[in-house]
Amino acid sequence: MLKRLLLCGAALVFTSASPALAASFTLTVQPFQMCNDAGAGCGNAAMTLFEAEGDKIWSQAGIDLVFLPWLQINNTAYLDITVGSGSVINAEAQAVMAAGTAVNDTAVTHVINMFFAPTLDGSTSLFGNGCGGAVFSAFCNNQVGVVIGDNVFSYNGGVGRLDTIAHELGHVLNLQHTATPTDLMASGSVRSIPDSITEIFPDGADLDQLSDAEIATALGSGYLQPVPEPATLTLLGLGLLGGALRHRRKVS
Repeated sequence: MLKRLLLCGAALVFTSASPALAASFTLTVQPFQMCNDAGAGCGNAAMTLFEAEGDKIWSQAGIDLVFLPWLQINNTAYLDITVGSGSVINAEAQAVMAAGTAVNDTAVTHVINMFFAPTLDGSTSLFGNGCGGAVFSAFCNNQVGVVIGDNVFSYNGGVGRLDTIAHELGHVLNLQHTATPTDLMASGSVRSIPDSITEIFPDGADLDQLSDAEIATALGSGYLQPVPEPATLTLLGLGLLGGALRHRRKVS
């Protein structure tokens, strides 16, 4: 036990002294696979999240994406989620988000539910949809969550649309579409999709950029959790070290 405390305390002190930049906030996501009634034929069978790409994109705002362990919703009707394009998302999409809320209530936890289905709207043209924030409250009928189709992963010969998950989370954080191809929030029909993480800003082709205004909006969304300050981690580490040393003197 003493050795473990000493190692933990030293690790925390070392981490807090590291010159590497750390995120100021985390955005936590609960991923769900939509499966048939028997728990098979699930969306996103490979459980791909493009986390490294998303983290690089959202590091512009000091945000780190955190994905919780996978869950399943077994309902054959949800293998194709109808989102719709009217004034309000389809009742089926609302039902899917309500099913997620029964497991994780975003209003309480601030954890965003993300649902992966084989198809959306029975087509290959819709890759995802994000609901959340005041801007989209009418269209989303006050639902919060993201739906992603498997065509995101088969895109570009299997390279995938590396920024779609990050883009849809932007909508949850109250960001609207733009018309600038190099912006993360450009609509899917005009956005320049990176072929690799090396094309994401600030490298390569400088794709998936966030403006200062978009960063300010995202940071004010209410779904983010602050990362402990380095000074707090240092004090915690020193406290663990001090406690371990006191324990050692008592048993010596």
